[in-house]
Order: sequence, then C-alpha cells, then structure tokens
Amino acid sequence: MQYFWSPNLHTLEGHNHGVDSVAFSPDGSTLASSARNEIFLWDTTLGQPLWALTGHSRAVKTVAFSPNGSILASGSYDKTIILWEVAIGEPWKTLTGHSGEVATVAFSPDGSTLASGSRDHLIILWSMATCEQRTLGHHASWVFSVAFSASGQMLASGSHDNTIILWNIVTGQQQYILSDHLSTVSSVAFSLDGLVVASGSYDATIILWEVATGKRQRTLRGNDAVLSLAFDAVSGILASGQYDRTINNWDIATGELQKTLIGHTRSVDSLAFSTHGRMLASGSQDNTIKLWDLGTYNQQQQQIQSGHSSWIFSMAFSRDGSMLASGSIDGDILVWDVETGNYHTISGHAGPMNSLAFSPDGYMLASSGANALILWDIATGERRHTLIGSFPGPSEGRLVFSPDGSTLASSSDGIILWDTNTGKHRRTLDCDGLVEAMVFSPDRCTLALGLDQNVQLWNIVTGERQQQMNGLHSNWGIQSMAFSPDGHTLALNFYDNTLELWDTAADRRQTLNDNSGSVLSVNRSYFNTEVWVSKSWVFFRGEPLLFLPPEHSWFTCQTSVGCTLALGYRDGRVIILVFDT
Repeated sequence: MQYFWSPNLHTLEGHNHGVDSVAFSPDGSTLASSARNEIFLWDTTLGQPLWALTGHSRAVKTVAFSPNGSILASGSYDKTIILWEVAIGEPWKTLTGHSGEVATVAFSPDGSTLASGSRDHLIILWSMATCEQRTLGHHASWVFSVAFSASGQMLASGSHDNTIILWNIVTGQQQYILSDHLSTVSSVAFSLDGLVVASGSYDATIILWEVATGKRQRTLRGNDAVLSLAFDAVSGILASGQYDRTINNWDIATGELQKTLIGHTRSVDSLAFSTHGRMLASGSQDNTIKLWDLGTYNQQQQQIQSGHSSWIFSMAFSRDGSMLASGSIDGDILVWDVETGNYHTISGHAGPMNSLAFSPDGYMLASSGANALILWDIATGERRHTLIGSFPGPSEGRLVFSPDGSTLASSSDGIILWDTNTGKHRRTLDCDGLVEAMVFSPDRCTLALGLDQNVQLWNIVTGERQQQMNGLHSNWGIQSMAFSPDGHTLALNFYDNTLELWDTAADRRQTLNDNSGSVLSVNRSYFNTEVWVSKSWVFFRGEPLLFLPPEHSWFTCQTSVGCTLALGYRDGRVIILVFDT
C-alpha cells in the first residue's frame, strides 16, 4: 500500500468553536482563521497567534487576504463584510449590501474587486477603490462559494441549488450553468492556468469542468461530503476537505488520489494553500487548524502495513538502497523491494531479531537473534550457513561485513570474526563493554568498535588492539560509525545528531553539531546517506524537511542509505521515505 508523507507541522489551538475558514497571506507568513464571531491571525512559522480581530456580531464564515496582503476581508452571518488593516489588526471599512448571511468572499487577482456570496442568493462585486457595489447575478438558493480565475476575467459560484455558474466579469453575463451535482455545491476553485474549475459537493464528488466549454472533464469520487477545495499553485494538486475528517490530495491530470491526510477529529470545513506551495492549512469543526508540510510532493513515501504483525527490532538497507531487510520480535525477516513495496519472507529464527546486515554485493544477508547467527542467500531465501559459537543475548548483537564481504564481525562476549564462504570461526577479539557500533576500514585490516565509554581500533590479522579514544563528547550513545574513503579518519554519529571526527594517525578530534555545514558533507562522504533523523525532524541534504508527527516519531529502529530512510515501529509498520534528487 503506498501513501505520501503528510507531516503535521503545527496544530493551532485557541478557538473555542469549530473553525469555518482559513486563508494564507500572499507570503505565507500569516494565516487567518475564523470560528463563530472571532478571527485570529497566526504566525505560521511559530504557530503562535498574532492578533484577535473582533467586530462581527455573528459567526464569521469566510476570510480572504488581498493580493498584496495588506487587507483581510471577513464575511459574516451578521450580513456584513469587514475589511481589516492587517498591519494593525483594526477594521478599515464595513461593507453592507447583502440582505442575508454572507458565506463567501474572494479577491480578484489584481486586488481591485472583492466578490461576495450570500444566503440572499446574490453575488455582489465590490470596488476596493470606492467600496461601491454592483450585483453580478444570483442563484436559486444560498451562494456558498465564489472564486476568481487567475486572469480575473471569470468568476465561479457554487450554491445550495446544486449548480455552479461561470460568470464573465467583463460583460457581467453568465457563461455556463453547470448542473451535474446531486446535492449542495459547497466549494469551487480554479486551477492555476484557469483552464479547469473544480466543484465539490455534499454528494461526495468533485467534478472537474473545462472552463472554455463548460463540459465535464472528470469526476473524482470520495467517501463522504466534500466541504472545501483548494488548488496548490506550485504542483497543481487539488486538495479536498471532507465531512469524514480527512483531506484528500488529487492529481487532476490522472484523477488519482495521491494521498490522504489524517489528523482532524471532526469535519474539515476549510482549506488553503500558501502561494509558495510549502504549506496546506486545514480548519476543522474540532476547533483546531493544522498546518501540513507540503515540501515533499517530490518525495515518495511507501508505508508498508501488511508485512510484520509485531514489534520491529532491526532493519538494514542493501548498499545500493534497492532492498530493505526488517526483522521482528516474532523471528521473521522480510526482504522488501524498496521501489515496489513487495517483499518475501525468510523464516528461521525462533524469537526476536537483534541485528541484520547485507553483504556489500547484496547477495547475502546476515541475521542475529534468538541464539542463532545465520547467513542467508537473498535470491533464494535459503540458509547458507548457521554460524556456531557464542551468541548474543536479547539486548546485544551487532553485525558488519568487511568491504569485500569475506569476513563477518558479530558482537557478543567479545567480537567474533567469521569466514562467510565457509561459515567457520576465524578469530575472537577480547574487548570489554557493550558494543554500540562497528565498522571495517576500507582496507579491511582494521575493525573499529564503538563502545559505551570509548572507541577502539583492532587489527583483525593479529587480533591486537591498536588504538583507543577515551572521553567521548556525547553521552547519548553512538548510532553509527564510518571511515573516510582513505581510512585515515573515523566519523562517529551520535544519537543527539552530533558528529565527532577522529584523525587516527594524528590522534586529533573535532566535534560537529547539527547546525554545522560540515555535517552534511560528512554524512554524504562517510555514511553514504543524505537523509537522517534528529529530534523528530527528518533532515534531507542538511535541511530539516519533515517533522514527524507523534504517531510516527516513536520508531524502534531506523536505517538510511543514499536518499532513502526506513523507520520501524512496535506495531509492525515499516515506513520507507525515498527522496527525489
């Protein structure tokens, strides 16, 4: 099953009632929201309120920013529209003209005109220069939504009468009446190029219409009443908010559902994209607004839910990133094709899997767990060797292949070196302490061991300890280690996302934190990865790109290679993030 990543950046809490409308300022730095008769302005970066605007006597059902961001228009059930000066949070003008509740407002792209729709069935156009009004036309019932095309020459209106009307703003004439919906049209939105208008309805469908001909282009079918629509100006994706509490993102070119955002606990009544395409705001009757990170339309996520049924203990990528192995508490190993999400199962352990490792050529998999250390043939899933010796306990066990794949190192009571061709024991290294990470040098003559108190270098030919580095700068523990390509420097990656570089020849050390530009180059050249996780953020090429929401942040194990990250969870889920370069 394939989804796309949809992290919730912020949940904005402050309204005491259901949120009816949201709108971004043109630069995306401010979000306006309305609930009952209150309007909040929010700082989208911090997720904090800036202003509370009060002036309406009844519920505010719609808000919209002017194209230059200086004015906010709000339409209310008190039958008025207030124009607010955003910079000071004060009302500038109050527009009166509707005889019924105002349900929708929209600015023309040049900011010269404001359109409004009401329960009085009318659509009114307001001059922003003079505040004069003219009636464009009417529906047979309540007007729920209005939207301008990008050119400003067309206006779409959706109504409780189940129809959409396309209006020519220049002539004031109806261009088309579109009447294929079976229930109230709650929302209308134009594509960025103005060639398509989308309409969402209580009949649980979205219809895409050709603006030039008024013909139905495609029908998108959801699971529940559609309450809100918004187009992303960057990607062209269409988002829809439903009564069933979900947000669907659609590819209008294919009609395919690309992803579903889940997080609200009641209906999603309003949606808005920031103009730069980084964020989607959703307002819900659960009294909250959620900001979703959309900097990931080109980053695929595969969420595999039909494999493991229990706690995932360990994972490993093949060197080229095409395969992922995951091992669970039930002893099963699943080998996944990262591109397709398909997998095959390898069974042989009787209990929890402590560690997994692919051979450099990707033909073998080593697994450690439940008092057994096994080498597997990846192509056939057959056991090559069961390695006989001292095996790790439940909380121990690290595996690493030498660069040529001829030697496997396993940690237990000391380090055991195995001949992978014969399955025979080669040598035991008598080190003391809990081994947190291991890595071979590029010439395969040295094995580096990261322990809880120090780092040791061992000569695997003689079995002697060559060097030791004491006084690690971090107490968080070593997540991974890697040698530089020339083998002269060892990089230590700690769980607090700091790095320590050890020049083994000169015995010099350097510490880098996650704000250092050097971290990116070290991760690329040493660890063969451009993606990593720190403090609930997924970093890609040195930038904090994805925030992991609570349901995804408590993973039990992780691994990454190149532009691909995998996370494993207690409930058996494996999430693979593939970042598009």
